[in-house]
This record gives sequence, C-alpha cells and structure tokens, in this order.
Amino acid sequence: MDRNHLVSTLDVLPTLCDYAGIQPPPSVRGESLRAVIEKPEQPGHEFVVSERAGGQVGPPGGALWCGRSNTNTCSFRTTRTEMFFNLEDDPVR
Repeated sequence: MDRNHLVSTLDVLPTLCDYAGIQPPPSVRGESLRAVIEKPEQPGHEFVVSERAGGQVGPPGGALWCGRSNTNTCSFRTTRTEMFFNLEDDPVR
C-alpha cells in the first residue's frame, strides 16, 4: 500500500471478500483493508505480527512491527537472538 500503514498478508482475503460483498470464512484472522485503501488518512493496524516456522529456509522466529520500529526474534539452534530496528532512522530505507 504505502509506507504509512502496516498490513499483513492475512488481510488479503478479507479485503477481497469485502470488495466482492461476501463474508470471509470464520477461521480467517485478517481484517479488510478497504477502509484504508479508500481513505488513506485513516489509521491502519497498530501492530502486525509475523511468524516463521523454520525448516529449510532458516530457523524459526518472528517479528513484531509497530509503526516505525521492528523487533525480530530468531532462534539459532540453542541460542535466541533478538534484534530491534528503528525503521525511521535506518539508512537502508
């Protein structure tokens, strides 16, 4: 969408269902982004959580995205590493 709204892939199906005028399945955890798409001045999610199960692509872990910051937690075999990124000041952006 843009750099001012947090979104999750969990929101894709509820958004498509909203535009189609149908209810998403009850097991779906995301929220429709229609209001934010049509009126970008509205706030989106306060935070988004992502998880990674691990396996061939890397160790299990997750991330918590809050506004302009991101906290990652990764498990490397027996060690747990936590990282904090300030996306506002990150020069890579």
